[in-house]
Amino acid sequence: VDPPTVVDEVPILREEVEEKTVESVPTAQKQPKQPAKVQANPPKEPKADKPQPQKQVQQQPKPEKEKVAAPSKPTEKSTNSKQVEKPAVLPKIVEKTVISVTKSAEKPTNTSSKQTEKPVNPKPIEKPAVPNLKSQEKPKPVEEVVMKNLTKQTQSAPVAANVDQSPSNTKISRKKRSELATLQQMSGDREAVNVNLLMPLVHKAELSRTEIQVLIDILLNKQQGSSVDSAEWIEGRQDPVVKLKKQLAEKEKALAAEQEAATALQSKLRELRSELNAEKHSTRQLEDNLQARQSELGSFAGRMQHLVDEKQALLQQMQQLQVKLSEEHMILCKLQEDQGQTQNVLQQELLAQRQQLELHIARLTEQHQETLAALEAQLGQMASQLQEQEAVNSSLSGELALLRDRGVQSQDLSRQVKDLHSEIERVMSKSQYDTGRLQSEVNSLTEQLSLKRAESDKLSSLVQSLQAENNRLTQKVSTVCVEAKQLRDENETLAAQVTASMERPATEGRENGDLNYPENKHIDNNSDKVHEKELLVEGLKDDIVSKERDMNRFKTDLAQQEQLTNSLKCELDNAHSNAEKMLKEISSYKCLIQEQESVINALRDEGDSAHKLVNTLRDDITKNKAEIVRLNKDCATVESRENTIEKLTSELNTHKTELADQAALIQTLQQEVERYKASVASLEEVYGKGEKLCGTYKTDLAEKDARIESLTTQVDKYRAEVSQLTGDLADAVETVGRLKQEVKDYTDRHASLSRDLETQKRKNDELRSKNWKAMEALSHTEKTLETKVKESQRLVSEAEESAKHEERERTKQFLQRILPHVTVDNKQDYDVWLEQFMSEAGQKASGDTVLGELEQQNCQLQAMVTHYKAIIADTEEMLNRLQSHVEQEEGRWGQQIQTLESQLEAVRLERDRLEENSDLAAQLESALTRNKELAHEMTRLQALVRIGEKSVSDQENQTLELKEELESLKAGTKNGLSTVETGSQTLRKRRSLAGWFRHKLRSRSRSRARRLQRSRSHNSRDSA
Repeated sequence: VDPPTVVDEVPILREEVEEKTVESVPTAQKQPKQPAKVQANPPKEPKADKPQPQKQVQQQPKPEKEKVAAPSKPTEKSTNSKQVEKPAVLPKIVEKTVISVTKSAEKPTNTSSKQTEKPVNPKPIEKPAVPNLKSQEKPKPVEEVVMKNLTKQTQSAPVAANVDQSPSNTKISRKKRSELATLQQMSGDREAVNVNLLMPLVHKAELSRTEIQVLIDILLNKQQGSSVDSAEWIEGRQDPVVKLKKQLAEKEKALAAEQEAATALQSKLRELRSELNAEKHSTRQLEDNLQARQSELGSFAGRMQHLVDEKQALLQQMQQLQVKLSEEHMILCKLQEDQGQTQNVLQQELLAQRQQLELHIARLTEQHQETLAALEAQLGQMASQLQEQEAVNSSLSGELALLRDRGVQSQDLSRQVKDLHSEIERVMSKSQYDTGRLQSEVNSLTEQLSLKRAESDKLSSLVQSLQAENNRLTQKVSTVCVEAKQLRDENETLAAQVTASMERPATEGRENGDLNYPENKHIDNNSDKVHEKELLVEGLKDDIVSKERDMNRFKTDLAQQEQLTNSLKCELDNAHSNAEKMLKEISSYKCLIQEQESVINALRDEGDSAHKLVNTLRDDITKNKAEIVRLNKDCATVESRENTIEKLTSELNTHKTELADQAALIQTLQQEVERYKASVASLEEVYGKGEKLCGTYKTDLAEKDARIESLTTQVDKYRAEVSQLTGDLADAVETVGRLKQEVKDYTDRHASLSRDLETQKRKNDELRSKNWKAMEALSHTEKTLETKVKESQRLVSEAEESAKHEERERTKQFLQRILPHVTVDNKQDYDVWLEQFMSEAGQKASGDTVLGELEQQNCQLQAMVTHYKAIIADTEEMLNRLQSHVEQEEGRWGQQIQTLESQLEAVRLERDRLEENSDLAAQLESALTRNKELAHEMTRLQALVRIGEKSVSDQENQTLELKEELESLKAGTKNGLSTVETGSQTLRKRRSLAGWFRHKLRSRSRSRARRLQRSRSHNSRDSA
């Protein structure tokens, strides 16, 4: 009955094999125990001159393992980079079981040795259920071995069936059925196996070299055992073909080992070359990065130099402004001293003038006394004097009208003062509104500064996180470097093992396709490690990409901080420009103050002159009163004489009333003078306030200069710190670039290792396919072996030559490093070069031998190694220091930003103060304009006073004329009427002069009123 699957057919085969083994066990127990010596010394290596059946018996489990892995066709790769090979055909399994059964029947000791060996895969295997196990007896060790082999082969069959799903399955099942029929025939023959059945099976079976060798060993062992037991064996000489085959197999093994060693060396050379190329590429990239960083540093240094130049220019401007301020201060001091001196001089002059006036008054009093005495004698001239008094009264009435006009003008001035007060209140309201607006702007700026502080805090936290991640990456890179060094050491050990395997004898017993080599195990381990390193490298790449993004963000944040610093610089420049403007305004204010001082001095002079004039007028009035009293007395004495004197008395009374009115007018004039004095005092107070403001401006300017100097020093510090931070950033970027380069190197190495593994696997597959094909064409083996031997010799010679060439180059370089003063042509042959080098070294050597120099060089190299280790430790310390320095700098930056914000707030407050000062300056300007107007009015008043002085002088002349007339009256009373007529004529003339004077005063008052109206209109326009 044909079973549906191969797995169902296996138990039937197992029962047949068990029956065969049970029958063969009693025959096996009768044989002698000669091959037990093979088990005694399994680890010893056999000698090359003896036949090795025992070694081949020990290696019987290996071909069984290879059967599972030996391909009948090229292999296929799985996802885990391990080979899932197609198992052998079922007839091979049957042949193997038959051979093992026959062997166990002849040599029980060998089966016991097989029991000690463990399979490759120690995992438990589920065996198929056997129905007749309970009825049978306990199997011997030989049966256990056979059962294990059968279970392994049956389990490998479904795996191969799952891997290879092709139309060839039907053909294989047919072959299996035919071969099962033959096996049933073989199992039917309980006594012995027919050779006619085995021969076609052997011819049809696709056996590998190891399987053929195993069959040969089994037959040889059987031959040796049968020579002892049976007497029917006829001894003969050994077949030379078998010997040749053995020798060929050994040579093939040796060639395969040499080829593997050569391929390993070539792969190592390729790895070294790839590593060298990767390191060269990394060095080039590092040089390019260094050049780029140097260019960036140069550009940054240029920017810093430009900023330093700007700072120096600002400092020069500040120094110039300070010099100007000092000069202006000196000028003000000089002006104040000049004012004091002029005031002293004026006071002295006024005192001298007063003394002269007092002397003049004394003289005048004496003269008046004399004139009074003369008037007592000249009573007849009273009429003329009365007429003259009438003329004087008319002139005084004109002056009173003028004084009234002046009162109107003073009222107008008071109105103007009220208007100025209203304008001042309006300006104050505007200044309050501006201060409120500026306060709102200051609040908004403080909010912006708080936001900037929060952003700076975020940046500091980001920098700290970046530093922590950089530390973590450096630690990872250090661990990866250590692991890479370990892998290199392992590769070196593998290379040493490969060289040792090359030096071992060819009779070690390893086949080309054996997967149990320790080198292959190491390669598998290395592949796993490389896979792990790939994962680590990918993770590091991702981390580095994220760090690059963070670094870019940090750069953008730094650019924003630079923009903020630029804006702060712009604000500082604006503050400097505002300070310059304020200095200019202060200079203009100083000029205006000087002008005001000159105007005030002029007003003071005019006031003093007006006081003098008033005093003179008072004196004249008192004199006139005295004269009137005397005249009244004279009139009383003359009343009895003439009726005309009565008229004169009546006129005198009227004149008295007029004089009283004049006295009232004089009092009003005195009040006006006092008002002018009050206005002058107010102007002096304004001047004092202006001086105080100038002092405050000077102090503010000094404080601002100090603050500007402190700000410039802080800006210099910030620039130095920025340069340090940029250097630290450049170092960090360089370290990141180095880390990236190392990661790239590790990736390249991993790729090269993976490629080498793939090439090695392909070579193994090719070797297996070749070995699989070699059994089909044994006739071509000798030729191929000869060609392979030649090729191997050629490859070995080439490898030796390349190794010799490299060793010679290394020795040349080493000798040239040791003795750099010795120069020899490198183009010559190595022996000639060595002889010349030794001769020149012997000539130039100063008594010391080459060995001593070599020892010194070794010591130097060791010192260099220690030095490099110290440098590496120093670099690590430097990195830690840089990290700590960066943290400190971040803290400093935060503090400096806070100080800058406080300074900005102070500058803004100062700006507000300056704006308020500008408002005050505008008020001062308006006050100055008003003072100018008052000065013009004072000049007008001075002109009027001069006119009054002229009138007084005219009156004095008239009094003199009256005195002369009185003398003439004294000379003759008879001619009184004629003198009265002449007096009336003079009075008429005086009245006409007074009318002309009044007309002129009225015209002047009208012109003044027009000017005042024009000035008011201009002021209203300016206020609008």
